[in-house]
Amino acid sequence: ATALGPLSPEGDLVARVRFKADTFPEISLNHIIAADEKGRQLDVKLLPVRLKREIKFTDALYQNYPNPFNPETWIPFELAGESDVRIEIYDVSGRLIRELNLGRLEAGRYISRDKAAYWDGRNRNGESVSSGIYYYTIQAGHFRKTRKMVILK
Repeated sequence: ATALGPLSPEGDLVARVRFKADTFPEISLNHIIAADEKGRQLDVKLLPVRLKREIKFTDALYQNYPNPFNPETWIPFELAGESDVRIEIYDVSGRLIRELNLGRLEAGRYISRDKAAYWDGRNRNGESVSSGIYYYTIQAGHFRKTRKMVILK
């Protein structure tokens, strides 16, 4: 915390606490423990201040990871607004191999393994696809983008 002002006659000190919050649109402090230079706990009074920062997202399709991969990969993306999201996977001849229907998703970043689209390297019939180059296309509202990925077995 950084002090913003001197102690008042009552002994009050106003402090500023900084957060780096790229992915959380709302932050609140519920409890703070403070100590003096001798380690004695100080009473801290929290004033009800609520700040809301709107995070702007963009429509984007990122490179899958790992790439090349065997047998599974994650496909990260970002949405500017709430959308029905579908990812289609094609072979080099343009044949549709698999569709991943992700449903309706809120605006945000879907980058980590627990949020990104997951492909197990199988076709619509549940069979493992062969090594080679494949293309994946995201369709989210009016946004459509394609990227290339490689399976190496």
